[in-house]
Amino acid sequence: MSDEQNLIESIARGDHKALEVLVRENQDFVFSVAMSQMKNYHESQEVAQDVFVKVFRSANTFRGDSSVRTWLYIITRRACLDRFKKRKVNIVDQSNLSSLSTERNKGEEELMKSDRQELIQNLLDQLSEKERDVMSLYYLKELSIDEVSEILGLTGSNVKIILFRARKKLRELTENISLKQSDQL
Repeated sequence: MSDEQNLIESIARGDHKALEVLVRENQDFVFSVAMSQMKNYHESQEVAQDVFVKVFRSANTFRGDSSVRTWLYIITRRACLDRFKKRKVNIVDQSNLSSLSTERNKGEEELMKSDRQELIQNLLDQLSEKERDVMSLYYLKELSIDEVSEILGLTGSNVKIILFRARKKLRELTENISLKQSDQL
């Protein structure tokens, strides 16, 4: 039996120290998954807290078919979807857009960084949800093809195809932006 399974079994028996270990080792991962979905710092914190409460309450349902990280990703993703349904929150939080305009007053370096982040987010927003999920898990969360396929319920081949198509789409989008910028000069 793996250390992960032992940790989850301890949590299922009500061991708060085991939960603390799990939280310490995975809180950044859970928060970043929540942040990528919610686009709001405070809501992402709340989702992360909800996730660990759910883990504590349902640790006995962990079958060990996947890694704990995969299980946490799925719980986090569902918690975000639940929050969207309950609050009917717009995916793009308007406070993020206003904070971007505030950041622009912080100097040229911050301006370039903010513009670059905004451009990347705009490009990612033009991908389908499945393409964004695959790109995020593979590149940002640095998960393997097998882990991505397990989390999203796809075959490894499908993940590779989606990655290929998403990269191609992003390349075309960036080329279009470059052409538009050169036309403006």
